Amino acid sequence: MKQINRIENKGLIDRSKPIEFYFNDKKLYGFQGDTLASALLANRISLISRSIQYHRPRGLFTNNLGEPNSIIHVNIDDKEFINVSATDIYLAENMNIKSINSWPSLEFDLYALKRVFSKFFQPGFIYKTFMWPRFLWDVYEKFIRKTKGFDELKSDFDSLRYEKKHLNTDILIIGSGPSAISFAYSALQLGYKILMVEQDSVASPTMLNINNIFNNNDQKDEYIKINKYVLKHPNIKILLNTKVSSINEHNFSTLIQNSAIINSLNKTYSPDQILWKIRSKKIVVAAGYIERPMLFENNDLPGIMSANSISTYLERFGVIAGDDVVLYTNNDYSYQMVFDLLEYGINVNAVIDVRKNINEIILKRLQENNVKIILEHEIIKAFGNKHINQINISSIETKKEIKIKCNLLAVSNGFSPINQFHVQSGGTLKYSDNLDCFIPIETEFSPIHIGASAGIFDFQKSIKYSYLKALKIFDMQKVDLSKLIPIKHFENTDNYTISKFIPSNINKMNTKNVFVDYQSDTSLFDINYAVKEGFVFLDHLRRYTLFGTGIDQGKQSNDNIIFLLADILKLSPEQIGHIKSRPPFSSINFGAISGRNNNSFFDPVRITSIHNWHKQKNAIFENVGQWKRPLYYAKFNQNMEESVNQECLAVRNSVGVIDASTLGKIELVGPDSVDFLNMVYPNKFTKMKTGKCKYSLMLNDEGMIFDDGVIAKLDENHYLLHTTSSGATAVLDWLEQWLQTEWHNFNVTLRSVTDQWTTISINGPKSRILASRIFSKVDFSNDAFPFMSFKETTFDNIPVRIFRVSFSGELCYEINVPSNYGQYFWNKTFELGRDLSILPYGTEAMHILRAEKGYIIVGQDTDGSVTPIDIGAVKMLSKSKDFLGKRSLNRKNFHDEERKQLVGLLPEDSEKIIKDGAHIINPESQNPTGNILGHVTSSYFSPILKKSFALALVKNGFSMMDQKVLIIDMNLNRSFAKVTKPIFYDEEGLKQK
Repeated sequence: MKQINRIENKGLIDRSKPIEFYFNDKKLYGFQGDTLASALLANRISLISRSIQYHRPRGLFTNNLGEPNSIIHVNIDDKEFINVSATDIYLAENMNIKSINSWPSLEFDLYALKRVFSKFFQPGFIYKTFMWPRFLWDVYEKFIRKTKGFDELKSDFDSLRYEKKHLNTDILIIGSGPSAISFAYSALQLGYKILMVEQDSVASPTMLNINNIFNNNDQKDEYIKINKYVLKHPNIKILLNTKVSSINEHNFSTLIQNSAIINSLNKTYSPDQILWKIRSKKIVVAAGYIERPMLFENNDLPGIMSANSISTYLERFGVIAGDDVVLYTNNDYSYQMVFDLLEYGINVNAVIDVRKNINEIILKRLQENNVKIILEHEIIKAFGNKHINQINISSIETKKEIKIKCNLLAVSNGFSPINQFHVQSGGTLKYSDNLDCFIPIETEFSPIHIGASAGIFDFQKSIKYSYLKALKIFDMQKVDLSKLIPIKHFENTDNYTISKFIPSNINKMNTKNVFVDYQSDTSLFDINYAVKEGFVFLDHLRRYTLFGTGIDQGKQSNDNIIFLLADILKLSPEQIGHIKSRPPFSSINFGAISGRNNNSFFDPVRITSIHNWHKQKNAIFENVGQWKRPLYYAKFNQNMEESVNQECLAVRNSVGVIDASTLGKIELVGPDSVDFLNMVYPNKFTKMKTGKCKYSLMLNDEGMIFDDGVIAKLDENHYLLHTTSSGATAVLDWLEQWLQTEWHNFNVTLRSVTDQWTTISINGPKSRILASRIFSKVDFSNDAFPFMSFKETTFDNIPVRIFRVSFSGELCYEINVPSNYGQYFWNKTFELGRDLSILPYGTEAMHILRAEKGYIIVGQDTDGSVTPIDIGAVKMLSKSKDFLGKRSLNRKNFHDEERKQLVGLLPEDSEKIIKDGAHIINPESQNPTGNILGHVTSSYFSPILKKSFALALVKNGFSMMDQKVLIIDMNLNRSFAKVTKPIFYDEEGLKQK
């Protein structure tokens, strides 16, 4: 259990709860409260991964979400986490960690030989290097994909549990550091409700070493008092282990709360990840800063870390990252790390500062601790194989070189405010010459920035500034200032100084090994190379060299590259611009976005009340929207075609029954029902009588066919609207949208009753006989029960609705019964129809039967650009009333002869079934891809007609009757067909009447 780099009695870890875990099959130990990064450092594991391009050894660089190097694969029991940063996941029992992107092992990675061939992998190599010989591209591609990239998913099932939550608040504060606490202190006194978000498992993790931060006890005592007031206030809610994913317009934010490790430790069955959707009046960004790396040769070696992260690992986890330390910096604030290390007796070998002079107080403290101070020098090169062991430094003025031994190099090239959230929300940035970074330009509608996120890196100033800023943004006329408790012991001054620095000895460096983006392996050589090729605009350069396109989105590297590009082009960073950050800020699981709606809940499966009977009869199901519908019924010694043909012939010659329960059914009730129907449908409903049915198309406001179905008048001011099976939800949403936004004066109510009724559709010339047997008291004669009408009756005191409509072209009765009795009626139907050669039929037979009659299926014979005029349904369009889409249909282009129109096709080879989607070409055309007249929408073989046929949308098709056209399918097979009317069976419609 010995952890070599662990300091006793230090950090917020529970040493009474040791945790066993495995890294690349090696058993290691940590404590509850450790991140993977701190646990690996405690066990003196510095080599954690390999870079994605050249497979260079990589270790930890930082301690936050910007970690570019340590991307790993984690398994905890049945939970799997891919492409996880070691800094972003806490330690759990029996955690199994694997390095990615190495073979055969992390220590001995043969793919590192790729570096030898680096001249073939220069920027844009995919577009240039491997273009010849072309037949070898498949070999090249496999090699590139195998040797480059991140992790891959190992399991097929995501076992994490997800949830979504919503919250409204007055103020959302991102971060819980001193500036956030100070702002909240002011806002809480003003009576506002606050949601504070912290990615760590503890609030204010940056305030652990409180003794080294404050100038005096008065400041310390006041901050402790403020912090206690805020954290215990009833008007504040704090979400720990929570990352902000995005900030959007109108102060809408999304957060990801990760409790997977907590659940694993506590053995609780709670959501592993929660997607929070937050609406707030104000958003305050107090997310801190990112410490930039320095540029020198081999600056990516394990053992080179950001200065601030070294302090964090020490204070937060009680871990020392090395015992022979050198600091390389250009600013004052990085020296805090030196003093933190000295407090615990850790040797700081030297401090290298590129500036000529440093703060006198810092200089004095370094001299008192016998720390070697080397000013106006820069590092030229770091040495080491899998860990740093030496550096070469050079005088900026004399160029004289010195070698220094070390096993930990702390680097600090200044700080970049975390401004990605500001850019996400549509904000812009400006370059500050004094701070050498980009800071947000705040507007009335943008997030509020405080602390380091606003470019205020001085601790004293950030506390005072944040408190005062909170007072400025609220309506102070409504506040009694005498009741506010001010902050007294912090000054609004700034002691931060930095020297802008780009290496002066670049000519002495191998720029291929000066890495400006660790994660993408983008080097200084790559930047220069791309600029020479003309990629001088930031977004072009980013796409060409791939910097900032990894999991970390270049959080550590982006500003350094901007400064380098500005230096190369002799421009200012302001002229170069800034990176346009996109959400999410850090990687999130797709499962978190879907919440509970994943795996089997992704899209609910709906079944009818007769589903089990279909299964028992060997039904082969297809998905129709969310519904499971029988495609056909498999029979012994019959293939699908034979079974479907038998079902079709049963309907045409005797009687067939289909489960049509999936058809959408919406009841419309209210005194304005007729007016509503007249607006929704193109035909007129004013004179429709009770007990009658009417078929209609539903159009969108552009005049395109949106849905279709039969409308029945059940009673005065009471109608039943039928929709397509997959379109029921969309239709109901569409109707509700118009009612709630445009026609709120209509006194009507809509309710979905699709699941309430089971629909048994009896089709065929013998269907009247069968229906009379089931309902002996109902007169099914043509005079008493005409086509397009309905009757209500009962059977054993069960209410029944019978509709005489047809989608097959045969005599048909659709029986609607309460779904609880669906199976009973279905069984009764087959029992009474046994001697009539009754057969169930599925959707494939239904499609053939309807196509023989020329009945369309919305979404198959239409595509969102088809109007009623295009399918020959002009008579349906009322001229005496308004309706949705009417004005659009009056547009000239909707009457153009070149529009595609619905026609029928009869292939010359009557046995051949044309492929759906095949192109229809002018047979005289010499170019098979030119002069395309249209395409095939539905194509079948008709067992009753004993020939194949098709429906198609063809330009000016109505005037092309009996003309010959060329058909070319996706496999370039050619055939010829004759254009006909889109009706192939019983054109007069006598059979269904």
